[in-house]
Amino acid sequence: MVLAPQDREIWIAADGSGRLKVTRHNPVFFGQNDRAEWAHQTVAGVADDARMPGQLGYTDLSSVPTEPTALRAAIIAGIDRTAPDGESDDYDVLKAARDYLWETVPPVALRRAIFDMLMASPGIPHRAARDRLGRSGTAFSIDSSRGTRTRLTTILARDQGLLGEEQTLLDHDDAIDATPPVVIGYATYLDAQLVGTTEDVK
Repeated sequence: MVLAPQDREIWIAADGSGRLKVTRHNPVFFGQNDRAEWAHQTVAGVADDARMPGQLGYTDLSSVPTEPTALRAAIIAGIDRTAPDGESDDYDVLKAARDYLWETVPPVALRRAIFDMLMASPGIPHRAARDRLGRSGTAFSIDSSRGTRTRLTTILARDQGLLGEEQTLLDHDDAIDATPPVVIGYATYLDAQLVGTTEDVK
């Protein structure tokens, strides 16, 4: 297993159309076994595609509550109890909060509500943190209880929203040539804004 760094830019219209541009870079290896396994595989390159209506996921945030208690209640009410995933409500709340901020441009009132809701959730530990660019924020973390244990960490700033996230392997996994705990995936979010074109934003 390797980390495959990439820069991802996405433009999403309300009908699910837009553009997806991905620049892939050379892999980062956990150990020598991973390096040997991937030695002859090509990863780097650029993919730049226009997408038709419905091909990209668009999240309509107009009906999402902007009061923290109501927001948490709405998230919990929306959890699918017919197919339990073994996770706690707090795990689902953190993932839902991240999804509201991911590839969207939520209003400041919703960003603040998400942040305040997580701060008020006793089952979601938080601490002051910096993302991989050095920006100050608050890290919210919670462990998965299903299968091989992992930790989801999301770094937020109250007004800015999503700054970064990472997933940490907590238990040994034969597929990964590293001793846990080890970060097995991370993302840094640079910017999100409303624009009138799918051209590159300078």
